[in-house]
Order: sequence, then structure tokens, then C-alpha cells
Amino acid sequence: MKGLICYFSGSGNTLLACRYIRDSIRGVDFDLYDITSGNDVNYGNYDIIGFACYADFFGPSPLMRTFVKQVPLQSRKPSFVFNTYGNFNGPTLAILSRIVRSRGFNIIAGYALHMPENIPTMIMMGVANTQAPDEKELAEFKSFIDDLNGKIEKLKNGINAPAFIPKFGEQLLFAIPRIAAKIAMGKKMVDTERCIKCGICVKKCPYHAITINEYPVFDEKKCQSCWRCYNCCREKAIYTKKYRDVAHSPEPIADVRRKMELPYTSSPTP
Repeated sequence: MKGLICYFSGSGNTLLACRYIRDSIRGVDFDLYDITSGNDVNYGNYDIIGFACYADFFGPSPLMRTFVKQVPLQSRKPSFVFNTYGNFNGPTLAILSRIVRSRGFNIIAGYALHMPENIPTMIMMGVANTQAPDEKELAEFKSFIDDLNGKIEKLKNGINAPAFIPKFGEQLLFAIPRIAAKIAMGKKMVDTERCIKCGICVKKCPYHAITINEYPVFDEKKCQSCWRCYNCCREKAIYTKKYRDVAHSPEPIADVRRKMELPYTSSPTP
């Protein structure tokens, strides 16, 4: 059985969890597909498709929403949805489920995993959540994987797996409007004395909102304030009026790497 996990990961936490899922599912050879790569995907080559992202202002990121809506219509192909979140998940999983289901997928499982926060605005408010996921959350995550394993086994035996239904309360909530994210971040600037013109911010920007004109230039209309450029800048040359030299999250912290490590695997890289 062949599977695909389409993921969008900001600082690497979601990718770590996707690798854990990939290596924990029995009898399915999963490929991981970074939706920012732009590579073509033949969904017909896969028996089950997963969609994974992080909660971005209480909903899937604009990039993930756009990506899923461009996936060719399916005829009840088995699927699962997964997201990570740093503080409050809100309706992220419910919205992701709704969008994926609109493309004709039969969603058989879904889960949201608590992870450390990587958005500076939240970290500076004292909700870094570096202890996440705790033992209870890890146990629930593994229960989700066990449930997914069981349902995949049913599919292999020609038995229909029951559909996943998000919690009723989550279905009633709404994501925060994108303008709030832009206001919270503010205008981005570059410290020209620190910038080494490496172009990493250009490569990492999932919205193609950064160009180099001697130094990085930000297209604020394209920018979705995801903080990826701020977090990935090794020289900490990118800053805003409110945030400078604080709360950078370029990669998963060591404790999360340890928790997302299977007994028989080596430490994942972001």
C-alpha cells in the first residue's frame, strides 16, 4: 500500500510529527511531500493521502488552504488530516477537514498535536509551551496513530473505515481574519549591517513575498505574516518595530526532537 503526506511546516515541528506518523504506520510506504516545493504530484499513485499543517491564527495557513483547493477532485480516496498547534488550536482541524472533504476525499482519521509555540508574538506573551507535548498529549497522539493503523488494516481487507468527524464545538468556531496576523507582526525591516545577502529568506518564504535588491525587499501585499523569514534568518537581520533579537525559532527544540524520535530511528533533522 502506498501513501502520501502533503505537509506545510514552518520551523520543523509539523515535519517531525509527520515523520513520526510515516514511520509508525504499518504496511504503508509513505512519501512526504513539502507543498512549498512546487513539484508535481500524481495522486493516482497513492492509496491514502494525508494533509498536515500547523495552526496559523486558529486555522490552516493560507498556503495549505490554496494547495488543497487545487488538488484534483477525488472519488472518496481515503485520507487523514493532522495539524500541530502552539497555544490554541481552535477550528484548525475542522476547517482543514472541511476543505479536504470538499475535494472528494473520505477522511478516516484526524488529530491536532500540541507543540511548542514558534510565533514571537505568542512567545513574548509567555506562552512558549516548551513542555509540549506532555505525556498525556503524546499518549493521545500515539492513540491516533493506533486508530489510523486499525482503519488502514480494515481498508486492506476491503472493509470501509468509519469517517472522521471533528468535534462539534470546533466546527462552530472561526479562524481569525488574516489582517490580525499582519497587524500583530507589523512591517518587516532589514538590519543592513547584519544581513549577509544569503537569500535564505527568499528561498524559505512560502508566499514568494521577498526579493533581493541588494538587500531583502518585502512585498507586504503578498506577505501573510507567517514569521518564517524572521525565524530562519541566521544573522537575525530581519526584524519588526515590536520584535528584534527575541523569540527566534529556526528549528525544533531538542526536547521535541527527543519526543518525536522512535526507538529504532535516529534523531530527525528539520
